Amino acid sequence: ACRKPKQFCALCNTWRQKYPAKKNDDDDHSSNTHNTKGRITIQQIESFDTLFQRGLMPASRNELCQSNNTWPLENVNVSSGDMIELLVQHGANPLERDARG
Repeated sequence: ACRKPKQFCALCNTWRQKYPAKKNDDDDHSSNTHNTKGRITIQQIESFDTLFQRGLMPASRNELCQSNNTWPLENVNVSSGDMIELLVQHGANPLERDARG
């Protein structure tokens, strides 16, 4: 397991080279909406981590970033819908109540 973004970035790039993505027409994840070319950067890893840690409720409200702190979206091409799908697939509670209304 990698504990530092730099190590994780290197691991992702190694996997990307070793196991290239296969295009499958039946696979929802094979769309051209995600950039699969080029190297993954440390900034992308840190940005995604920041967005993922915000959790399900901000993603469902389409508030991935605060208005005065939009740097994560400058490095990662991810929508609120993508983030919701990833959060639920990785254990977020889809029945969580929104305390903000």
